[in-house]
Amino acid sequence: NVKENEIVEQITVKALIPKEIISTRGTDIGQTPYVNHQIPLKLGVRPIAHPPYRLNQERKDFLEKEIDKMLETGIIQTSESPWASPVVIVPKKTGDLRIC
Repeated sequence: NVKENEIVEQITVKALIPKEIISTRGTDIGQTPYVNHQIPLKLGVRPIAHPPYRLNQERKDFLEKEIDKMLETGIIQTSESPWASPVVIVPKKTGDLRIC
């Protein structure tokens, strides 16, 4: 959208912020190389890993599509970690599904 691009350009110029870090679309989260986030853990803490919840085929298909979309757009990345929480999928009022 031309108008959206103009608005982003104005915000970027006014704030002197690189436009790469401003989200312009629903799947564009904006990214910055200027911040590196880490979560410090206390010594001796054991990782918590909960098993995934059982899903019917409709929810499995939905989850697979959403994960593929988030991987493709860079919202998430593959990881091997001893920490794990199950994904929760809930219906919207419209009947569509969403990850909670």
